[in-house]
Amino acid sequence: MNPSISFKALKWEDIYPFCLWNIWLNSNNNNINNISNGVSVLLTLNKAVEFKYLIGYNHTPLNTITIPIKWQKPSKDFFKLNCDSAYTNNTNIGGLGGVIRNNHGKWIVGYQKLTNVISNTHAELLALETCLRVAVQFKLHPMEIETDFIEVISLFDKDHQIYDHLISLCRWLMAQLGTILLRHNFREANSVAHLLAKDSKKLKSINKTVIHHAPTQAVDAALKNDAVERQYFRSISEEVCNNRLASMGNINAVQNSSTFVNSLSFDPNRMAGRALCNVT
Repeated sequence: MNPSISFKALKWEDIYPFCLWNIWLNSNNNNINNISNGVSVLLTLNKAVEFKYLIGYNHTPLNTITIPIKWQKPSKDFFKLNCDSAYTNNTNIGGLGGVIRNNHGKWIVGYQKLTNVISNTHAELLALETCLRVAVQFKLHPMEIETDFIEVISLFDKDHQIYDHLISLCRWLMAQLGTILLRHNFREANSVAHLLAKDSKKLKSINKTVIHHAPTQAVDAALKNDAVERQYFRSISEEVCNNRLASMGNINAVQNSSTFVNSLSFDPNRMAGRALCNVT
């Protein structure tokens, strides 16, 4: 769906309720979290377009395809970092988790952390930042990074008023690791990190990074499933698979895409831009 074309189809009555809704959300966020942040016009329009598109009766139905999903080993001599967070709205506490494996799928190091967060996006960025710190600490590079949170990848392609400092910190850590590939993957292929994040909410100490040099019991089964390349299946829009997810480097999406696309790899110094995703 092309946003510039979709905006033209909006009427004032489509936009008005989303203006009120976003003003209310922004006011609550500013008052509760003490953040000075304006209402995003683009976000308001995007939400209005999404709603109109989903409930409209005149759009062409999306083609749905079923694709196999699995955790895939990184390229030769690369490490793979998977990270995730577990955040419950209005608690301001988030569990973070991540794991780094080598190109044979062997566990190198994992971590868990319980910390203060203001949103799901904030929690996901903190999960990435903490895992990058672990990678730098143990000098694990070059690195492929996977997250199942689309917005984290999008944030590295644009500026964000609230999270700019944290994004800059991630860029700095990535620069120390040299070659970095930042990719999206489905939750099914990110299950070890997801379970670590979920289990970290049981921790007693806040803001203490717990390092695991061996797998924890909570992730043992998921780790074994990844090692034997267990497949999961998901039904997804063909358009989303071919365009959005494949362009974000989602290997499972690329391998099942009917078109060849450029996929996103993150260059810490913004020199290389977009690179082709290597698919074997």
